[in-house]
Amino acid sequence: MRNLVEWMEALEIPNCKVFPCLEKLSVEWCSQLKTAPSHFSALRELDIISVDSMAVANIYRNLTNITSIRIAYISNLTFLTEGLLKKNKNLTSLRIEHCPELMYIAPDVSGYCTSLRLLYIENCRKLSYLLDGLHTLVSLEELRINWCPNLECIPSILGLTSLRELAIWSCEKLSYLPSGLQSCTSLATLWICDCPNRISLPEDLLRELRSLSRLRRIFCKDDSPLTIPPNATLNLTQKESWDMNIEEKIEAAVRKTEGRTVLFKASEYAKASKRYQKQKWIGGII
Repeated sequence: MRNLVEWMEALEIPNCKVFPCLEKLSVEWCSQLKTAPSHFSALRELDIISVDSMAVANIYRNLTNITSIRIAYISNLTFLTEGLLKKNKNLTSLRIEHCPELMYIAPDVSGYCTSLRLLYIENCRKLSYLLDGLHTLVSLEELRINWCPNLECIPSILGLTSLRELAIWSCEKLSYLPSGLQSCTSLATLWICDCPNRISLPEDLLRELRSLSRLRRIFCKDDSPLTIPPNATLNLTQKESWDMNIEEKIEAAVRKTEGRTVLFKASEYAKASKRYQKQKWIGGII
């Protein structure tokens, strides 16, 4: 329904609810749609792709029971209203993809979104500010930020003991990892790839890595080396790498970190990339 312009609000009838049983709503590729209903009292899952931001805002205006939201290809979306996150305390998954005008998500999430387990942001080229209160997302298990070239920093994640995966791809202005990473005792996977600025591992993280036995992947592309501070040591008791040659090079470099800085470079990135594409991970971590 690419030519749909108006989806009118249903007439309210006394003692009757509009869409009383609708739990999942998907609105896709209606780029001309300007208006949409706002009464979805039972809605749990919302998937919106290529719709005008005015219609998007109207759809989620009165939501209170949503658990999963995916917003993608909304060309004129600049931010999410604070009420969307504040009113939906059962939200577990938030995905925002290909929104070129998005500048920030919400000013502050402190005290709410405590059920959020997945935060996924991809290809939001103007995104410069993530959100305050990231460290209060106590249930967060996966944080993935891909292709956000204007993002300069990620707020502290101190205390996110449920975080299992942190993935950062192609964030050109990002030069350091979020503070508090050493407290993420459940961290199993760390991806840092294609970030041209030199990404340094915080020294406090390196001091704690011995206890992070489930850290499985540390990877950097040739043009985004990972800097290890002097005297740092790594002792990962469990490792899993999609390119063991790269992993072996990293381990060899770590053994030589006696009083000097080491740059990790994946010299066999081209070969690894082919394998990566075969596994359909390229273009985002699925």
